Amino acid sequence: LFTNDGEFANNIMHPSKHVGKTYRVTIRPSISDEQLVQLSEGVVLDDGKKTQPATVNVLTEEKGRVVLLITIHEGRNRQIRRMCEEVGLEVARLRRVSIGPLKLGMLKPGEYRELTAEELRAIRNAIGKEG
Repeated sequence: LFTNDGEFANNIMHPSKHVGKTYRVTIRPSISDEQLVQLSEGVVLDDGKKTQPATVNVLTEEKGRVVLLITIHEGRNRQIRRMCEEVGLEVARLRRVSIGPLKLGMLKPGEYRELTAEELRAIRNAIGKEG
């Protein structure tokens, strides 16, 4: 999201507002049940701090790769990659697909569009602001 409203941006990013950021993550070659549990419960990163629990769903599992949907409620620097690295996973591809109720859709890199009134209302509801 691109905005000049600092308070709005902070509300979307701040963990206290619990706005989920969902990523489509391709892992190679595979993932164990133990690694799934570790990601779900939170991972102690290289800075010694544990991440909040994440929602992890396996979308597809093929020979040599697994595609996951991971939803986090924080926004630490390179958090998904760092979480995966800590549990011994190689991230082959990573793409954010949504922030709260907003879906990225088919926008290509460098493209943009304005939020619809309904999308703006949905994201404001997600952060607890009316309007």
